[in-house]
Amino acid sequence: MNEITGMEIAWVLLGGVLSGFLNTLASSGSAVTLPLLVFVGLSPSVANATNRIGIVMGAVTSTAMFYKEGLLKLKPVLRACVWPWAGAFLGAEAATRVSDRATELTILVAVLLAFILVIFGAKRFLKTPTEPPKHPSLRDGLILFVVGVWAGYIVLDSATYLLLALVLCLNLDLKHANAYKAVSLLGIALISIIVFQSHHQLNLTAGVMLAVGNVVGAWAGAKCAVLPHAEKWVYRLLVFIVSAELLKMIHDFVWMKL
Repeated sequence: MNEITGMEIAWVLLGGVLSGFLNTLASSGSAVTLPLLVFVGLSPSVANATNRIGIVMGAVTSTAMFYKEGLLKLKPVLRACVWPWAGAFLGAEAATRVSDRATELTILVAVLLAFILVIFGAKRFLKTPTEPPKHPSLRDGLILFVVGVWAGYIVLDSATYLLLALVLCLNLDLKHANAYKAVSLLGIALISIIVFQSHHQLNLTAGVMLAVGNVVGAWAGAKCAVLPHAEKWVYRLLVFIVSAELLKMIHDFVWMKL
């Protein structure tokens, strides 16, 4: 079944609000919306595709908010974002061809890796960089490209990987990295939507509800992201989200084996 009505629409709308907030302030909004879309009746492939519609609107809202706060400059942002945008096309094409079981295993490994990187990257997340931001080198660009492939493929935890790459590779503080991440996610989601639409895998009703909710959540998240000492709270939220997500996925994976 790929149609939703009544209370299912309300649940998707609320899920979009939470997703927009989490994606703007930290990451893993799709950890809420992907299972929710499957729960209300969409197939995994349609849920994965439809989820990008909400991400577009949330990213537009957060990008506008970050630009208003003076955290975005066009040339540096484009130099960084062109790499994950290129990768997103390959990832989205791959997502239309792989099995649900292969996707499930890939997600579990990716979430575990994200948890390890977030924990061991704590000092870099929380300290103010002593050197100015740098332009991406070829190595940095390839890392961002790989993140883009993943984001196009499933999007889950791609915001975490983007934050890690932007902070660790480009020497950005967490506020500026969040702003760059918003622009990157916007392009990734738009590219993915074009690919998925060509394969007829979008549910517009659910997508519109996600979009409306994401605008509200992204606005609130962007407001919180620029508050004093936001870095500490963003990092703590990031650790909490990835930890909870990892425990849930391990539980589900083990339960299926019993």
